[in-house]
Amino acid sequence: MQAAGISGDPLALFIQSLPFHFFSYISILIALLSIIPAVNVGTMKQLIKGKQKETTKRAGVRSDKTFATEFSKEFEEGESENTEKADSAKDQTGNAMKGKKKEMGMKMGMDNQEPELPPRLLNILGPIITLIALSFLLMIGSEEPSRMMLQALIITFVVSILLYLVQGLSLKKMTDRFIKGGNKLMATIIILLLAWPISDVSQDLGLTQLIETTLEGNISPIWVPFLVCIVTAAVTYFIGSSWGAWALMMPVAIPLAVTTGSSIPLAAAAVFSGGTFGDVTSPVSGMTAMSAGIAEADHMKYVQAMAPYNFTAAAVSSLLFLGVSFLLV
Repeated sequence: MQAAGISGDPLALFIQSLPFHFFSYISILIALLSIIPAVNVGTMKQLIKGKQKETTKRAGVRSDKTFATEFSKEFEEGESENTEKADSAKDQTGNAMKGKKKEMGMKMGMDNQEPELPPRLLNILGPIITLIALSFLLMIGSEEPSRMMLQALIITFVVSILLYLVQGLSLKKMTDRFIKGGNKLMATIIILLLAWPISDVSQDLGLTQLIETTLEGNISPIWVPFLVCIVTAAVTYFIGSSWGAWALMMPVAIPLAVTTGSSIPLAAAAVFSGGTFGDVTSPVSGMTAMSAGIAEADHMKYVQAMAPYNFTAAAVSSLLFLGVSFLLV
């Protein structure tokens, strides 16, 4: 805003741009519509069909097992009716003692196992609230927000350990689960380690200047938000970082909107929408990697399944930017 010669509060400009974050709103609408099976397309439709077949198959196996169990039970009951009673009370007592010993052994084995913790809302809300509160408190007036965020994470981690220890979960079991969970996230961590440097290298190589010189010229103010959304989406898709793309494109979009006479809040919203699209669609994005990891889904299958929905939302939002720009400019 300073480079473009705009006065005012940056937060106020951001709030003015909120009604125009078309991609986010359309994505939410598409997500709600995807609950209807007929709306699903592509890989998602195939996955749903496969899941339905698997469910049907399991139901069939379960019914077969139920039939077999009932038949076996009836056969045993009929056989027991025809079987003569034990020859003596001694034999009956012996069998009873064996049964009691078996039950006692099973009970002792169950007692030796550590009981599982029942699910509690506190176990998820406690660490999240602690992390958010500490992040704000530690970053106020600090010149090193990344370091403060790391401290907040470490403190939250310690609080989580104490929370589970109070509930009776042993440190050994927590360590074992922590390592297993970390192993599941290794693919996500590697993608993030590769994605973040791409954003820094792109900025160091002068990607901002390249985009600015390409977009400058005889551009109609009506087309500015549309072009900004498309370019930001492409940049985010290839570098895999929405924050990186926002940092690259916002210094281009706002001065471009000022010089052409386009809507500044609409141009800012176009940057946010394009970056959000790339972040939830790019194979090298941290968002797609984390989402696939949390869902325990194959990374590329997840990307392929979500692509039709994200591209549809991007196409509709781009047209909305063009239409709203035509009305406002």
